[in-house]
Amino acid sequence: MSSAAFWWRSWCCWRCFSSAQGSLVCRCTPCSPAPTYHTGSLIYVKKVDPYTIRDGQVITFMLDENTIATHRVVGVVPDEEDSTVVRFRTKGDANETEDGGLVHYKNVIGTPVFTIPYLGFVANYIQHPPGMYVAISAGAVLLMLTFLPDIFAPDSKGETVGEDEKKRGNPAAGRHVRKR
Repeated sequence: MSSAAFWWRSWCCWRCFSSAQGSLVCRCTPCSPAPTYHTGSLIYVKKVDPYTIRDGQVITFMLDENTIATHRVVGVVPDEEDSTVVRFRTKGDANETEDGGLVHYKNVIGTPVFTIPYLGFVANYIQHPPGMYVAISAGAVLLMLTFLPDIFAPDSKGETVGEDEKKRGNPAAGRHVRKR
């Protein structure tokens, strides 16, 4: 198996595993969860049952349709009208005061499992031009570097593929067709 196929399969397995485990990767932006999670970190979040969340636990939740936040729970508040509904009072570690509103249990995405510092900056950079062009170019170069040794590798006779066809006068010679 070539190294490109190995890396492709590894990436696919990781994506399938993380999807099956109900996980999500979030980027930490200017940062109220600091110093626990620094600005620019990539946070790996695992889904969790909202009824198992307790005071002191860090959760990742939706503030609105476009904003995800990671804050610490400072209080679990049951609903007065419906006992099956629970809300969370949260506070960012770097904030002096609690957040203004309560977080509804349906807005909870999960709890952070681990973080990779500064990788969020890279993820943000490659999502917009020119970073996207740099990432595509770097990927193409790596892909070429992966396959070039296989293309020009000597066969069992010590010749590169295509040299024996050149000797016989084959018009397709030099197209680097791999022998089987």
